Parts: sequence; C-alpha cells; structure tokens
Amino acid sequence: MVGHGLPGQAANGQAGRAGAAASRAPAAAPPGAGQSPGAAQPDAGQAPAGAQPAGPGTLAGVGGRGGRFRPDLRPLPAWAIWLDNSSGRELLSFAAAVWNAGTSRLDVQGTRRAGTDLMDAVQRFYDPQGHLVGSAPAGTLEWDPRPGHMHWHFSVFATYRLVGPDGTVVASQKQSFCLTNSDQIDTTIPAAAWHPPYGFEPACALGQEDAQAITERLDVGWGDTYVQDLPGQAIDVTGLANGTYQLEVIANPNGRLQETNTGNNTVRRQVELVGDPGARFAIAAPYQGIDV
Repeated sequence: MVGHGLPGQAANGQAGRAGAAASRAPAAAPPGAGQSPGAAQPDAGQAPAGAQPAGPGTLAGVGGRGGRFRPDLRPLPAWAIWLDNSSGRELLSFAAAVWNAGTSRLDVQGTRRAGTDLMDAVQRFYDPQGHLVGSAPAGTLEWDPRPGHMHWHFSVFATYRLVGPDGTVVASQKQSFCLTNSDQIDTTIPAAAWHPPYGFEPACALGQEDAQAITERLDVGWGDTYVQDLPGQAIDVTGLANGTYQLEVIANPNGRLQETNTGNNTVRRQVELVGDPGARFAIAAPYQGIDV
C-alpha cells in the first residue's frame, strides 16, 4: 500500500508493495498504534562486512548484549473491513499490519533446506551501531506459489481470527508473510529508522523459487501491511450467524521470534454481521475514536 503514517502524521511518500499489490491500497491509513515519545535516531544500518551470526541462541535472550536488542512486534487493529458476497461465499475482508516498536530491527535470515521449498530461518540481533550481537533459530520460510504472491514467506508471523461471543473461532488461512518495510508507523520512538531498506521484490525474492538464501526485515518504527484482497487473507463467514464478533490480529503467535515484550501481541476490533443471507454486510466499531 502507499505509505501512510497514523492519523495526524505525515505520509512517508513511499509506494507500498511493488507490482500488482501496489493497486491494493485500502482507502484509509491504519488506525491507532499508540505513540511513544522520544527523539528519532538514524537507522542502525547493516552489520559490518564479513560479520557472521553467532551460534543459535548465543547471547540473544540469555542476558548477553543481544538480550537488550530485540524487536517489539505490535499489531494494529484491522481496518477497511467489509463483507464480500461476490463469489457465492461470504468473505470478511480487511487490511492488517504488524509494526516494530522495539530496540532493534526484526532481521530474519533464511537458508535453503536442500531438496525442499523451505528455508531454515535464523533471527539475528543488532546493537544500535549495527554490530551483530546474537542469533537464534526462528522456524522456517516457505515458497508461496499462489498468484499475487510468488515469493518467500516467513511462516506463522501473524494470525487473523474472528471470535464469537460464545468463543467460536473462525480463522483466516493466511499465516505466512513476506516481511518488509511497507509503512511508516511511528518514527518518533528511540532507535526508529529514518530511511530503512525498502522494497518488496528484493526482500522476498519475488519470482525466485530457486533462491538459496534471503534476508527479510522489519525496522523500528515501520510496519508490514497486508491489504484486503490478497489470496487467503479474508475470513469465510458463510453460514455464521448474525451478531457481534471480535476481529483479532495476533503477532508472533507461536513465540518463535524473540521480542522485548510479548504482552502486546494481540489486538481486537469489534465487528457486527447484519442483514439477510446473500445481502449481509459488516459494521466495524470505531477503535479509540478512529473509524476506518
């Protein structure tokens, strides 16, 4: 999507996901992220040439220097919510984003697992000067061959769920993501990147099924946005009763990524399904006074 700040912030002026996805921008910017005051700092940049990751788990998360420098992944509440009846099914469509409010960028390096369409993922940790200070295993990346994707996704980065008043859960099929800086969310926080690497195609090896290694990242102050019509994102609510539900976005749901804080990984937005079968629609409640 076109890069938008939060309401009241200037847009960064950069285009969103390249190629076909550039036309998929929702009508409004992401609602509410919670501002954190502080002087913005220049981007930490890349690790020094020739630097190599420490062994899995070394320093990171065990009290060494790496333990202080981690991302903080925070989902924004879903927005641009509507019910699509055009396919014969009722699909709850929405846009969603996860942003990094931590002390270091999220940096995931993938290395191809021989004979498979998987890469083994390692999360790497950098201090503010760009020095590599640790690493830890982080699951896998997988090749997504579907139209509108055709690139490498980090597995189980976020989940989308519709939760009913009785606890019934209907989930989106989408769980894997191409991690990239698509939107400026809050660059007033300490350690925020002013000019981070940007670009959908190089970050996720678009069209390169035979890629042997890639690095995906999400810098401090920036978010990764997925808009309404990407394959697998919508939640199928066909046959679900009218009523009030919670549309839930969860970042890092299986805890594979190390963060400074995991207590802020879930956000919900109230959605009401109303109307007659075949002609129903969704009404999203305002979130902290913002109605998009």
